[in-house]
Formats: sequence, structure tokens, C-alpha cells
Amino acid sequence: MASVHHFHVLLVHLSTLAFLLSVAPTATQATSAMVKSGCADRCGNLRIPYPFGMTKDCYLDEDFLITCNQSFNPPIAFLGTSNIDVTKISLQGQLQVWQFVGQNCYDRNGKELSYNGATFDIFKLTISTENKFTVIGCDTYAYLTFYKGDGLSKFSTTGCMAICDSLNSVADGSCSGVGCCQTSIPKGVWSIEIELHSYNNYTNVSGSNHCGYAFVAEQSEFKFTPTYLRKLQNKSVLPMVVDWTVGNETCEVAEKNSATFACKDNTKCYKPDTGNTTSGYRCGCLEGYEGNPYLTNGCQDIDECQDPRLNNCKFEKGCHNTIGNYTCSCPEGYHGDGRKGGEGCTANQSLVIKVALG
Repeated sequence: MASVHHFHVLLVHLSTLAFLLSVAPTATQATSAMVKSGCADRCGNLRIPYPFGMTKDCYLDEDFLITCNQSFNPPIAFLGTSNIDVTKISLQGQLQVWQFVGQNCYDRNGKELSYNGATFDIFKLTISTENKFTVIGCDTYAYLTFYKGDGLSKFSTTGCMAICDSLNSVADGSCSGVGCCQTSIPKGVWSIEIELHSYNNYTNVSGSNHCGYAFVAEQSEFKFTPTYLRKLQNKSVLPMVVDWTVGNETCEVAEKNSATFACKDNTKCYKPDTGNTTSGYRCGCLEGYEGNPYLTNGCQDIDECQDPRLNNCKFEKGCHNTIGNYTCSCPEGYHGDGRKGGEGCTANQSLVIKVALG
């Protein structure tokens, strides 16, 4: 009986191996179109998906105009007619832009050598809560005045203080107040003003740090190190994230007008949690679909079987694409759900009996 059992195990292994060798991985699906037909999709290093565009009929409306300045090498993309330099566009409702770093510097006698505050206005969009207000220095405090809501009457001020006796007391990656201080950005902010100050004009700080810095920047793109106390003077801009939405209506109101509703086939409309009082909405592909939810043809079904990373079927030939999903099956002579981490595939009892009789 032992020899029969060993033969059965060998047969199962050989059958599985033959099934695996009979198929080969296929290429992933081609990237879906992200712009309208006939429209340019790049400005320098920036990829520009619809609803943004650079020429008439290539963007949804004037709020999504990108101006490509060809006088730079490589060309630089600006939001509309502003001086806001756009470095990344996400269809999940975010733009990455460059934001100026505020700074003030002193000589060894405490005389101010330079001062640059920082401002940013982006009405109709909001500054993302993924940013942090950061102050760096050994004798620096800064105020952040921000505006939110529908006008200039709704403003608040917060602050942060960075103090240290010497560079040796500053810890790498720490922004708890010693050399670096951070605070959160509230929801719904569309304008900021940064003002810097010093307690003693750096006259009581030992070491080579004689400048203070303050800025709003994307938290994931900035990790503090003590070297910034000396070298941040060479950086004039840092990346910041702003949130965008479509229109000033909720999904429920916007979808009543099919002619102007931005979400197309196989998409969902949702309200982003940006704190923007002007409402607005975003579009996204339904689960199992991909593409640009703002283009006329909407989102297309993903064929998960074309890419083994998109399905958990045990055997590639056992993957069957369905609209918005997929199913798994086992080879002939086996049963189970055909999924990795699930039941997998087990040889049928009739196969075991045939092997034993053989």
C-alpha cells in the first residue's frame, strides 16, 4: 500500500507540474487613455490627465487649465494663469505643487541679513491635510495665518517654535520642538501667510546655525535631519499637496444633469473629506474597473486573469474573467475553489481509485 500511496503523490505532482508548464504569464493590460483624443498629455516631466488640459476642448473647464511654459528646459506646467508650479496630478483629487520656504538669517552680531516670508493663495482648491506646517532653527518661532471658507473674514493663526542650544542637541527625524517643530493643517484652508521671528537673533546659539525656516510641505516628502539647520538655506521651494474637486455641487445634485455630470460609465461619485465649504465632488472607477472616470468612455473592466498579480487563482488557466470581477477553477480531475489561501485544488476520489487499481 505504501508504494501505491507514493505513486499517487507522484502522479498528483506530475499532473500539477504539467498544468503549470502548459501556460506562460501574459503581458499586463495596456495603460488606458488618460486624455481626450487629439490632446497632448505632457508638459515637460508632468503627465496631464483629463479633466486637466492645456488647450481649449482638452480640459473640463477653466479651473482645470494647465499652462505649459516652453521657455524653460524642461518646460514647466503652471495652474491656470497663476505662478503655481504643478509637479504631479492625481485623479484621486490631488495636485503636487512647489511652495516657497520662508526664512530669515542673521550675522554673528545678531543683525538681520535677509528675510523672506511665504504666502500661498489657491481659491477654489484647498491645501491638503497631508501637509504639515514646519519650523526649523535653533532660535526661531513662526506664525501661520490661514484662511478658510468663502472669504477673507474667516481666518485663524497658529504657530510653532524651534529652539536648541547647539546642533548636537538636535535628534534626527524628530520635530518635537528641539531644532524642528511641526503642527497640522486644518481642513478647508485655501490661503496661508507665514511670518518668521527670532527671540535673540541667534546671538545665544553655539554652532553654525544662524537662519530660521518655516514652510508648509507634504509630510511624506520631508524628513527632518539636523543637516537642514545648515543646508536648508539652499532650498527655496518644497513640495506641497492641494486638493481639487469638480464643480460646486454635491453628487446628488450634479448627477441630475447628465449633460454636465463629470462621472462617466462604470464610475462612482463621492464627496471628498476636504472641509471645503464649496462642496464639489470627485469621480472614481468602480471596483474591478480601471481608466479615467472623467473621460467619455469612462472606466473599463479589468481582466484580472491577464496579470497574475491581480488574481489569487492557483492555476492561470483556471482564472476566468467576469464583468468587474473574476472566478477561479481547478483542472480536470480536481475539485475546490482554485484559490491560493483558500481550498485550492484537491484530486478527485475517482482519480485516487484509478491510480490504486493501476
